[in-house]
Amino acid sequence: MTTREHRKSIDRPAQAGIFKQCTMCGKEWPTKDDFLRDEEIRLNGYQWNKKKLRAGEDLAGLLIFTHAKSECFTTLGIEARKFKMSSHSEP
Repeated sequence: MTTREHRKSIDRPAQAGIFKQCTMCGKEWPTKDDFLRDEEIRLNGYQWNKKKLRAGEDLAGLLIFTHAKSECFTTLGIEARKFKMSSHSEP
């Protein structure tokens, strides 16, 4: 996957009612909890965004995951702000 293709997959808006969809195999996770509970998801790390951080965004980077399903093993980048704890439930 090229950098341009990776960027498009991150910027692509999620379908209504879907937290994340795998860009390789198409698996869907309806909620953040479904995604985090999936045993095939591996957290690889955090990629920070200096430009957004300087603009005052405290969660300005991406959490990088691998979908460790056989014959998939794609990398998924999700904005860290989507994992921020809140007082109400979020998808």
